Amino acid sequence: MINQSYVFNYFNCSHYYKYSLIFCVILYSYQINFWFAKKHIKNTGVAILVESPGNVWKLEENGIHNSVGVFGTNLSNQQKLLLDSSGAMSIFTIMDNDEAGQKAADSISKICNRTYNVYNIKITSNDIADMTSDQIDAEIKNFIKERIWL
Repeated sequence: MINQSYVFNYFNCSHYYKYSLIFCVILYSYQINFWFAKKHIKNTGVAILVESPGNVWKLEENGIHNSVGVFGTNLSNQQKLLLDSSGAMSIFTIMDNDEAGQKAADSISKICNRTYNVYNIKITSNDIADMTSDQIDAEIKNFIKERIWL
């Protein structure tokens, strides 16, 4: 029998106590949109990490197809392995404009900086989902274009 509290602690799921153990394990093993973004990541060499599905959808609406969501502010070992299989050379983190988001960007940078070129895009809105298309063009697309030749 698996010790459920050990698994919750291992996957840092204590704040997901109301969800099932299986959902928690899945949550920290996968990335939102990875299946569809993988071919775009491989073609461009760029992966964009965001916090939530809403952020992925907003970027998709604006023609950015290589974004994946990490289900919050942690990048798990399993998610890092998926990222390693994607063909990315550079990672852009776009976390929410709050203290937790900036800590997440720093944590992801620390985990990935030996393997990838890591850039943190600091947005002026609280969340990508709150941004207009013009803001996404100015703050995100231009930032990426200045650093990567696509």
